Amino acid sequence: MPGDPQPLISNNGDECMFNLLINKELSERLVGLQNQPITKSDDVIISGSFSSICRGFRFLSYNSIVEVEEENERVIFYADPCLYIYWTDCCDPDKYKSQVKPDISKWIEAIERVHKSVNWLIVYCVTKETKAKKKQLGEKIKNDFCTKPEQYSILKLTSSDETRVQDSWSALVTKINTLCFAAFQQSMQPVVELVNKMADYLNIDNTYEFFLNKLDVAIGYEMCCQYEQALGQYNELHLLLEQSIMKYSSETHSKHPLKKMLASWHQCWDCPDLTHPERAWKYLKMILSGKASLITVRTFIFMREASLLSMLCRSWLLAERALQVLHSTARETRALKFNYPDGVFEAWAYMTCMETVSAILSQLHRASLEDMTASLLLIRAGLWEYGLRKLYKLGQICQLVPTSEKPDDLLISRITAGISPCSSIADREYDDQGQLLIEMLLSKNNFTTKYLELGEMVIGAYKHAGRKRTAFTVGLHMAELHMNLGLIQEAEQLLDDICSLYCPENWTMFSANAASLLAECQKTLHLDTKYL
Repeated sequence: MPGDPQPLISNNGDECMFNLLINKELSERLVGLQNQPITKSDDVIISGSFSSICRGFRFLSYNSIVEVEEENERVIFYADPCLYIYWTDCCDPDKYKSQVKPDISKWIEAIERVHKSVNWLIVYCVTKETKAKKKQLGEKIKNDFCTKPEQYSILKLTSSDETRVQDSWSALVTKINTLCFAAFQQSMQPVVELVNKMADYLNIDNTYEFFLNKLDVAIGYEMCCQYEQALGQYNELHLLLEQSIMKYSSETHSKHPLKKMLASWHQCWDCPDLTHPERAWKYLKMILSGKASLITVRTFIFMREASLLSMLCRSWLLAERALQVLHSTARETRALKFNYPDGVFEAWAYMTCMETVSAILSQLHRASLEDMTASLLLIRAGLWEYGLRKLYKLGQICQLVPTSEKPDDLLISRITAGISPCSSIADREYDDQGQLLIEMLLSKNNFTTKYLELGEMVIGAYKHAGRKRTAFTVGLHMAELHMNLGLIQEAEQLLDDICSLYCPENWTMFSANAASLLAECQKTLHLDTKYL
């Protein structure tokens, strides 16, 4: 099962020499090539190397790849080797004739027959040993096997002239990247064509296969720096998932077209970690192995979309996308009728809202409120309000709201068990929403305190965005909560502000409700003048 989306290179030959003298340096240089800034022309990204999401290349021994290929039932193109490399520093003619040459011949034959690939490269390494013996066999190997320039390269690991060493490294890294990138795109093309063909006759029998192939294409585009195309594929996956679930919602789980992907039980509802989008790949493993819940699939797609929007400098669209995902997931959880603890969706929705706001602010480079546009201020307020409503609903389900007597500890433990806090909170620039929610659910006092704080944030955000009426609509709910908590003074202040807005504008119904509560507060506080 593939892990992180890294281009795969098969190693053969002298792997001890490779691991000892080459692996670290080569990996660092390839990562540096991926981290180079990309250029744009008419909003089209031009790149001749893999995206930085790949974080280098993955090197595996040739024998390991053969074993993996034999075990896999479904072939994933980005999990296949892009290039086969044979490393050698042989300087003994007898050893070359008896061991190395037959080994290379057998290796090339297997690649061309079994793996159906001609993308191979022989790298002859000039080490201190080969230089001392002055019997380098590079040209001999080249003449025996390499009919094309791209099939042979020489790597000078030592030289009296350091410039030659650096030039040798640069040439090798460039050749490896070029060969891998071309091979990757070539192997991806048949999958793209298959997806386009399957779209014309999509039905209940091939929906699962279509989804996985389309997912492969999206990841492939992302690895090739084709971010616009990748975002389009993820958008279509979002719609395909919703349409498939709603269209076949009457089917039992055993007959549902996505049954192999969606587990019938929920065991993971982590917060989408939008500040570390590379952590999405652990969810990909769950999807491909059929151990993913609906929320897991949604989390993966949303995290990849968020990463792409960031790369395309469109972070302002993140809030809109978040709300689309939340509304779709709400409908889908009702339609699927899967067994999962009550409150799971509310917990995930709250974390998603709070994480999305943090991600948007991080993309604005910590912009001050004064520099934020009215639309961004409104986006922030809207997400916070959605999160506030879901948090209150979660509090009701877990019996953590003021009117409840005793928290439902069993349910709370089941909800918190599905939330995995970040492995390292110290490296986060923003709060770990999963850990914060766990702390809130484990203490009724913590829940109440955090809920009141979020309510004040929502009211303040709407006011700052110029939406006082919306702010006071939320304020009326918060005033009632303050009254239930015995915080009459705070409730009276909120209600006084609300009435001062509603009365002059003749909002009779709202004004009467607020005035009734205000009078109750003033009577309790013995504010006789105001009460009369």
